[in-house]
Amino acid sequence: MPLPEVIDFSGRQIHLDALIGQGGEGAVYGIRSSEDLVAKVYHRPLTPDRAAKIQFMSSLSSGILNQVSAWPTGLLLAKSGRAPVGLLLPRVKNAKDIHKLYSPKSRLTEFTRADWRFLVRACTNTARAFGAVHATGSIIGDINEGSVLVAPDATVKLIDCDSFQITDQGKRYLCEVGVETFTPPELQGKNLRQTVRTVNHDSFGLAVMLFLLLFMGRHPFAGRFLGRGDMPIPKAISELRFAYSAMRADVQMDRPPNTPPLSIVGDEVAFLFERAFAKQMINGGRPEPQDWVQALVGLEKNLVQCRTNPSHWHHKAVACPWCPMEAATRAELFPFVSLGADVNAFDLTTLWRRIEGLQSPGPAPNIQATRPAPSAEAVSVANSFRRANVLAFAMALAIGGIGVFGGLSAPAPLLFLVAALITFFGARRWLDKSSDVYKFRDAEAKARDTWLRAQQEWTERAGAAAFDGKKQEVLRLKVLLDHLPTLRKSKLDQLRTSVKQAQLSRYLDQFEIDKASIEGIGNGRKRTLQSYGIETAADLLSTAVENVPGFGPKLCGALYTWRQSVEAGFKFNPATGVDKRDIDKIEHEIAVERRKLEQAVRNGYEDLRQLHARVINARTQLQGPVEAAYAQYLQADENYKAVSR
Repeated sequence: MPLPEVIDFSGRQIHLDALIGQGGEGAVYGIRSSEDLVAKVYHRPLTPDRAAKIQFMSSLSSGILNQVSAWPTGLLLAKSGRAPVGLLLPRVKNAKDIHKLYSPKSRLTEFTRADWRFLVRACTNTARAFGAVHATGSIIGDINEGSVLVAPDATVKLIDCDSFQITDQGKRYLCEVGVETFTPPELQGKNLRQTVRTVNHDSFGLAVMLFLLLFMGRHPFAGRFLGRGDMPIPKAISELRFAYSAMRADVQMDRPPNTPPLSIVGDEVAFLFERAFAKQMINGGRPEPQDWVQALVGLEKNLVQCRTNPSHWHHKAVACPWCPMEAATRAELFPFVSLGADVNAFDLTTLWRRIEGLQSPGPAPNIQATRPAPSAEAVSVANSFRRANVLAFAMALAIGGIGVFGGLSAPAPLLFLVAALITFFGARRWLDKSSDVYKFRDAEAKARDTWLRAQQEWTERAGAAAFDGKKQEVLRLKVLLDHLPTLRKSKLDQLRTSVKQAQLSRYLDQFEIDKASIEGIGNGRKRTLQSYGIETAADLLSTAVENVPGFGPKLCGALYTWRQSVEAGFKFNPATGVDKRDIDKIEHEIAVERRKLEQAVRNGYEDLRQLHARVINARTQLQGPVEAAYAQYLQADENYKAVSR
């Protein structure tokens, strides 16, 4: 098929080279005279408005725009008739669709050096690119996973710029298309052909793109709806149901299983996401590109490497979120990083010798004290009770004797007897100091409480329970370390017995759901599947899809049918044997597990040393006060017993 013959606006012929790619709208060709430009030729001549738009855009072309986008640099005309048929664009080299970066599966093969630092930097550069476009007064409008390309150095380029909304001296050329999963709530369901876009609209799509990059391809509005019925992403967006928000319970949403919380990005970036997806920001106020750049630069400065898996980087304020996520999903999130040889080689034998040399300090020594005699005050109070009884009885007896034996006439004897009783009780009360018993009772209760608390602290801090428990925990780690060679052999043996299944899984992994045409599975549902870690035909070998909200028997059946149609093309090759990538994966898993266990043993040894030192220190510091508390209790107890007899 002959190549189109085109000229630029000045009439110079542009000699096209080989076809690079084509779509429904047009085809892209190389240019013989330039390695830095390509020509996009439309299947149909451009309308006057479209041609004027491209001509004006080319006048805006600048160094910064060419760095961050495939910005039109000129209009192309048909050589015959001079009808506008295309445009000149900068050639984008060695860059791939951004969804190949934020999708964990494709990232492993397409971006083999991309860790979370790379993703954060790609986010920063994406925000910078948006800012450069907005600085020209233009609006991107049609933000989607195919509109941004990422290079191996994390720089980005925006493409399909001819669809941007452009304003030329009051004349506005609208962006007439959009993808619903990136469209803000206020534009959901609207006719975009007649809608004027704003920076605030772009800010929503930018936030979605950044979220996809930072959260392993999970869409911010794909979550578990806690109400009745289905909640597809476009509806969740229109109802502002941000599944990762701190306020998500208020909108009956929760994150999908095995996904990290919003806090992994730090307070500043998390706050920007909350703002971007808040109802209050619909009329303005969403974070703009410069806000994201500042926050993301700060995030990158706060990243630290995981001590267990060197492939993982995370915010220093939180524990590594990727380790538990990988453990739960059994899927690698980042390309392997060789652990290499540790400069400070882990000498397990020496360390175990040290651990075994740390002997248990044993139980807390018993606190002993000689039980004392009651205090003089207690003895005095006890004696006062006996003296009071004797004297009161003698006085009452004398008065009563007069009444009985004094020969008095009635009713005098009876009155004397009553007087005797009154004298007995009155005198005993006047002479008795036994009310002080209450003072001794309270003192005993207080001393007993102090002693019991001191005894508990002594047992806990001067005892060996914490040390012994930690040592058993460290010994269990040794068992796990010793078992690693057996575990490695078992995994490798399992690989050899499941070569066919491994080949099938790898074959199916080549077929992305995102690129497939499956009945009932549109763009929104594909994003939902991606947010639940279901990206390729291989992910449909299990029944995990049946747990995704909104996917009933009909949709699951359509997915399974598609997978079976793809699987029909699989041919097992027994001669291939075990794929080296599968072996490398197991070796990496074992190496990571070994590193994790070794680090746990190191930490355990340090913990044991500290615990041992704390116990010895506690015995030195606490013994005197604890013995004093016990002696005080014994004294108070003896005193109370003395006055209570």
